Amino acid sequence: MTAAYRRWRAVGVVAAVLLTLTGAGQTWRALAQQDRSDGYRYPQITALDLDLQNASTQVTPSVSGEVEVSQSTHWTVSQPVVKREVVDGRLKISVRCPEVFPIGAPNCRTNLTIGVPADTKVSVRGSSADTAITGLTGELNLHATSGTFALSDDTGRVTAQVTSGSVTGRGLSSSQVQAQVTSGSVNLTFISAPEVVALSAGSGSVRALFPQGTTYRVAVSTGSGGSTVDRQLQDPASQRSVTATADSGSVTLKYADN
Repeated sequence: MTAAYRRWRAVGVVAAVLLTLTGAGQTWRALAQQDRSDGYRYPQITALDLDLQNASTQVTPSVSGEVEVSQSTHWTVSQPVVKREVVDGRLKISVRCPEVFPIGAPNCRTNLTIGVPADTKVSVRGSSADTAITGLTGELNLHATSGTFALSDDTGRVTAQVTSGSVTGRGLSSSQVQAQVTSGSVNLTFISAPEVVALSAGSGSVRALFPQGTTYRVAVSTGSGGSTVDRQLQDPASQRSVTATADSGSVTLKYADN
């Protein structure tokens, strides 16, 4: 084998490798750019159940009085599986990302924008899910192993449990709120006096702001963290109650600034 032949052979091998890598790169880019958008309408819905994985969701009041769903999915290898079902006036939506061995579900994501009648009851179960709920009067029942719940201008009863993540709320007028986070934070602001509030964080902070001049029976418990509670907020004879617990973190209960 001559030296010239070996040089040309090396050039050929390099060229083949470059062509293979280029083709693979083009294929991957094509896969990475896949997305789809859909829209749906449902009349006469009184409750919404969401079972979410790798999803970002916004729930707001609808103008039409019907449930309006705008859905967009994004993926590289496996398209998210979105299922919808109506049972006795209850709309159930589930979102899943199929795993592709051995790489899992790369770049699999679903975005949902859902308009509902304001008094709709909403239940959410999430994993790697971020959910924002605005302007509803119906009861909210929220659970997530990982993710966030962001509430705004809601007035219905709230129950929220998050293993890893956060629960935030602003402009709340809910009479009863229970929020529990194992690892993460709870941060709520009320614009009208709630009747019963129970907040807890295992590892993280609890913060709640209340309307000026309102009073509550207050019970606070902290482990390794400290607590800050406005004196004027506390009244042992009040019919309203606030309980706040942080095992490893801080508790802050104050009046909201005007």
